[in-house]
Amino acid sequence: MGKIILNNGKTVFWNGKTFIGFQDYTYSGRYLIDFGSSSYQMNGNWNNITSTSESLSSIIDNSGKTSSIGVTVVSGFTTIGTNGDSLTGTTYPTKAIIDAFYTTSLAYYKIVGLNNDKEYDFNFFGLRIGGDVTSGTTKYSIGNYDVYLDNYNNFDNIVTIPNVTPINNEIIIKIEKVDGVFGVLSVLDIVEKTPVTYESSSIDSIQVVLQSVPTTPTNVGVIKTPFRYDKQYAYSYSWDDGVPDQYTYGFKYLNGGVAGDSNYYSGKTYTDGCGNLVKFNVGLAFFSLNGAGVDIHDGAASISWEQIAEMFDAGWGMYCHQYQDAAGASIYQVEKHRSYVRLQTSGFTTSTQSGATVKIFTQNATNYMADTVWSITGMTKLYSYENANNYQWFGGGKEPHLAGIVDWDYVDGSNRIGYDVWPRDNLGVYRYNNVSESDIITVMNKLTGSTENNKYHTWRFGLTHAVAGGGGGYGSFGEFKNAMDYLENNYGSKGNDRLWMACNQDVYEYLYVRGVTDVGYTLNDNILDVSISSQNTNSANTMPDDLRTYALTLKVTGATISNIIINGGTGCTYNTSYDTDTGLINLKWIGNLNQPTNYDYANYFVPIAEQTTLTADKEIAQDYVSAMVAGSDKTSFQARLDAI
Repeated sequence: MGKIILNNGKTVFWNGKTFIGFQDYTYSGRYLIDFGSSSYQMNGNWNNITSTSESLSSIIDNSGKTSSIGVTVVSGFTTIGTNGDSLTGTTYPTKAIIDAFYTTSLAYYKIVGLNNDKEYDFNFFGLRIGGDVTSGTTKYSIGNYDVYLDNYNNFDNIVTIPNVTPINNEIIIKIEKVDGVFGVLSVLDIVEKTPVTYESSSIDSIQVVLQSVPTTPTNVGVIKTPFRYDKQYAYSYSWDDGVPDQYTYGFKYLNGGVAGDSNYYSGKTYTDGCGNLVKFNVGLAFFSLNGAGVDIHDGAASISWEQIAEMFDAGWGMYCHQYQDAAGASIYQVEKHRSYVRLQTSGFTTSTQSGATVKIFTQNATNYMADTVWSITGMTKLYSYENANNYQWFGGGKEPHLAGIVDWDYVDGSNRIGYDVWPRDNLGVYRYNNVSESDIITVMNKLTGSTENNKYHTWRFGLTHAVAGGGGGYGSFGEFKNAMDYLENNYGSKGNDRLWMACNQDVYEYLYVRGVTDVGYTLNDNILDVSISSQNTNSANTMPDDLRTYALTLKVTGATISNIIINGGTGCTYNTSYDTDTGLINLKWIGNLNQPTNYDYANYFVPIAEQTTLTADKEIAQDYVSAMVAGSDKTSFQARLDAI
């Protein structure tokens, strides 16, 4: 048997017919927690939580090493007495299952001190028998993941919530009585895993291992899915003007965390088709200064710069609503906003070309700075911030049920995006105000209605201002929650899971990548070798180097799959049994390796200021110089600006 070392460090073994696979994580710790009375505490590497010490900080792992992890009771538990010494459970020691904590309705535990860069499996064991208690089921939940356990007949059974990624280094566990007398928790077993990720600027190769050599090889194929994760429809939401409740309520509700009402929320999600939850994200259209020329990004009158940076780091889009609110359209308004945002947020700007966020979007009283935007970004004129009455292009179909179809082979060329002719000069969108649950239902009816029984894939857009009653949007936080719950419950992870809820930049860049790549494949016995080319043979377009996200989803059809091996990329996922004789591969890689630095920007804009001597050009150059780290280069640039 031969051993093969792939470029990403993975080791596989070749036995002449199939690759023998590997795990995409390494174990880094295990933490065993016994809940119950003080009379039956575990000895050794166990953490005991009793009625007299309901919380425990710095728990030990199974080797006895102290960790940063802590367990805090939030509400709802009472200690059960002993269940009797005659128990014969073998999953855990008898002393650990002889008693438990219980809830008569609902209880919460918080696990703190986790590592956001790791994943955790949570194993639950809850035993309660004896006396008049002869039945009972407990539901354990983390975020949107629920598992159920029969607490009466579970001597050797446990239930697991796997691959949990913490939010702000913590998670909330909900324990709920489903039937019977109690909801019970005897043992919590936490397994800590370090995901194995592979940072690569490209996808070098993909091997799909089939269970057998196909009898009809021509039935096996690989296709690019119209949307990422093979979703049927995409909805891009834009939030305008940097209203404070967009962070304190909206971001916390969608991404997870404690919102402005002091309640913890786990976030709204869809899946990647491979068993992983993905959070909803939206885009923020904000300005730097208000109409009076004042920077109000302090978190009171507007979202703070720190909050903007946090939302960007969570994958949300950032749109340019020009430098000063209500100012006239000009190149200065665009470039000054870019430079000022970069200065205030320690590195990112509102332009894809600068390697950070979405294309520049801005407006004047009646139309949009199409030529200005085009010249600055060097990319297609995709607009996300439109006047509701000003139609912008999306293919050519103005009828709501026609506009927004993204299938490149759509029969009516006037109503499609032609990937073979990227970049498009005339790609834009309708924007609809979506400020209520009924608005969300309306836009989803149009999205799903345009697919014609899932034949086509559609993309639509919405906009709001406040999400919790702050004006210009939802009348209350409750209304916003109802709308977002509707999306998740019907079309997200709790519904049919066909919705891609992502900001304009994510969707647009996926379409771009999909359009300029070619996928090839060859079948050798039971190994399907798949290759990705970054140059489209039809259009000769090549992959740009200024996108924020490089992603592509592939669907393998016509064969039963035993394994998928991805060489290259970062954060790729796959599902060998996505559907009958179908596999799904989500690719992601780092394509923007040569992004400009603050030095590069200063080196570009300082000579412009020296040549024109205009105050506007000097202001822009000054932002980039001020953002540089101290040193001789910064001193030299500053001296040149001071001399103007």
